[in-house]
Amino acid sequence: MKRLIPNWISYIVLTILTLLFTIYYRQSFFLVLLLLLCFLPVVSYGLCRYGFNRLTVSLASKAYMADKPATLPLFVTIKNHSPIPFSHFEINLHISSFFYKKESREKLVLPAYAKKDTTNAFPIAYEKSGCYQAKVFNVSTYDFLQLFYFSKPCDVRCEVQIMPYATGEVTYHSAIYGEGFDEYEETSLKGNVSSNVTDVREYRPGDRFQKIHWKLSARTDNLMVKENEATTSNRFVVLTELYQPDFSTAPQSEHNILDATLDYTFMLAKELLQAGESFFLTCYSIKRSDFASFFISTLDEFYLALSQIFYESTYKESNLGISIYEKTKLNQGTVLHVTHEGVKDVLF
Repeated sequence: MKRLIPNWISYIVLTILTLLFTIYYRQSFFLVLLLLLCFLPVVSYGLCRYGFNRLTVSLASKAYMADKPATLPLFVTIKNHSPIPFSHFEINLHISSFFYKKESREKLVLPAYAKKDTTNAFPIAYEKSGCYQAKVFNVSTYDFLQLFYFSKPCDVRCEVQIMPYATGEVTYHSAIYGEGFDEYEETSLKGNVSSNVTDVREYRPGDRFQKIHWKLSARTDNLMVKENEATTSNRFVVLTELYQPDFSTAPQSEHNILDATLDYTFMLAKELLQAGESFFLTCYSIKRSDFASFFISTLDEFYLALSQIFYESTYKESNLGISIYEKTKLNQGTVLHVTHEGVKDVLF
């Protein structure tokens, strides 16, 4: 508002000078000019207020979901439904993440043409996994004479899901499931989904390749599959820690701890799915004081579950999730504890 004071002073001085010229010279030209100077602020205010009240703003991203790191254009559209053109609008744009508690603020200056939608694209760089939200809190402008300031709140939001990164090469953890099956029996490593071979049959579409009995198949010229005795009490539980230190006290090197945990979770999920294993993706929810758990059998289900986890709150106590999980005595089967250090523990 302080910006308007010099404009008002200049306009009042100009009006007073015009009044003096009108009185001194007594010419109709100065009289008409004086009348215009008196009525122009009213006209300028009325027209701009009319157009400003009919103005709307919308946000859209090029993609709702992307793999990190990503640079996606954010489209800011000003919809001017009135016949009044505006030279510029000021928009306060905030971009924040539910995980990382950091917010970037930008002030955008955009034009708005009469009876037209004006779209401007701004590239936004996303370096970490999570759900990012772009918000427009208010929009403001000035009248034609720069004498009046208009502002109104505007609650417009747009979200982008940035997924973790995992290389194409998957490192297998041999302790998780047995490998190197013998002719009629499998290893009975603790944590294996099935322990004993009970029968051999012909291959059917949908059977896992890991269960093919290659030696017997070579002798019979038909794909033979080993059937196992299921151990229903066993299951894979991927427990992801949502631990993140306080950014105000932690050194810069620790600001990527949660992002690294999500990367390891993604790599472990790809490992299990490529091995044909379904699992439960679990994390401790501070909001609900309980565990959020999602059954995962495909990569799309993993993406959907992770997009919901992005809305959870982080905690500042390391290994909080696994400590509460052990106290609840829910640890049946194979619990894969994922931290920023990788698959830290394999508990049975």
